[in-house]
Amino acid sequence: MISFIFKESLRGIKKKPLPFFLSTFAFGLCLLIILIFFLLTYNLFLSLKIAYDKIEIYAFLDEKVSFSTIKDKINLIDGVEEVKYISKDEALKILKEELKEEASFLDALERNPLPPSLRIRISPKAKQVAEIKRIED
Repeated sequence: MISFIFKESLRGIKKKPLPFFLSTFAFGLCLLIILIFFLLTYNLFLSLKIAYDKIEIYAFLDEKVSFSTIKDKINLIDGVEEVKYISKDEALKILKEELKEEASFLDALERNPLPPSLRIRISPKAKQVAEIKRIED
């Protein structure tokens, strides 16, 4: 039975090759479009997941404020996972690393214009917009 089906298929291809190749091409094109859509969706999902994992809040401090006092208050907020102090010098170093070749203009500055700051990492359960706004307040 199977050999009969293959023989008939080959006979049909030999009699009318154009419809066979056109339908095969159309089927392949449909599969390609579906594959491209799947890959774009998957890459978008991965990009969103990476961005979601990197959600942090930066709080810029006045130089007169005590870090330990503020850190204790922020750690009491539900949803805060970690609080890290970033000094002015460390902030400048991070900026230079991010700017790479364009960082040479920072050497022309007479003093460091960046304020000290706190990097506040949020726990995964608190990474909804409403929770982030609550923590910001």
